[in-house]
Amino acid sequence: MRRALLLPDTLDIALRPDTLSLTADGHPRSVPMITTQDAHANATRAGWDGDSLVIVIHADPKRGDIVQRYEVAPDHSRLVVTTEFKGKSKKVSVVREFTAAPAATKD
Repeated sequence: MRRALLLPDTLDIALRPDTLSLTADGHPRSVPMITTQDAHANATRAGWDGDSLVIVIHADPKRGDIVQRYEVAPDHSRLVVTTEFKGKSKKVSVVREFTAAPAATKD
């Protein structure tokens, strides 16, 4: 649960064919984009599930995996990020919603 309290206030996402770059509150990290044929159960990876971008963070067998699902709301007004902590005995989900930052104005 401690990790759930550290969810970012800002989020920048850049998607490249082989890498997903996430910058949360100014802290960048990269995750390899892996197709289902290349997926390894013990690797942190990102990929598509329909229209949802999914990141699976493999911690270790004792703590379980963290699954983050990024989806655009049906009205396109916000990005909905669902983080699921999957332990052996229980599962906890945290949902965060992000709205686009206002476009910078040019003088």
